[in-house]
Amino acid sequence: MVSRVGLDSEVLAVLPSNKAAGRRFIYTEKHGIVELPSGPSWLIKTKPPFTRPLLSAVIRELRTPPSNKDESVHAVISSRFNKEVADYIGDPMCHGIFAGNAHELSFRACFPRFNHLIEKHGSLLRGMVKEKSATKPLPTCRLIMTYVYDVSR
Repeated sequence: MVSRVGLDSEVLAVLPSNKAAGRRFIYTEKHGIVELPSGPSWLIKTKPPFTRPLLSAVIRELRTPPSNKDESVHAVISSRFNKEVADYIGDPMCHGIFAGNAHELSFRACFPRFNHLIEKHGSLLRGMVKEKSATKPLPTCRLIMTYVYDVSR
């Protein structure tokens, strides 16, 4: 695909085993480009764009009961985690995957797998842990493509 649109010289192939392949970034008005959570240190340390460690959001998600209502992605993530997680993780995911607004998109329609985990296990995180240990790992892609130039300009 990259070749067909003439972008060969504009992208760089990165192997999934490369440390950089696991890093994700978002842009915020207040903090500029910031890295998203990628390890256990995010649970106990406060790092931008978040104003407190994510442990409290994890505990809240584990304790929040499932809802029968079809709510927006932002509403579900806000109620299960907190508003910052919805703003800085949920909203950018919706922009990137659906080119849509997390306040307007249905959680059930956009993330049926996540919704199933919440309904079956009572918690998204608990469901992810239980189902990961019970299933075979999905095949991983062999190559990740990224832009060669500095996107922060």
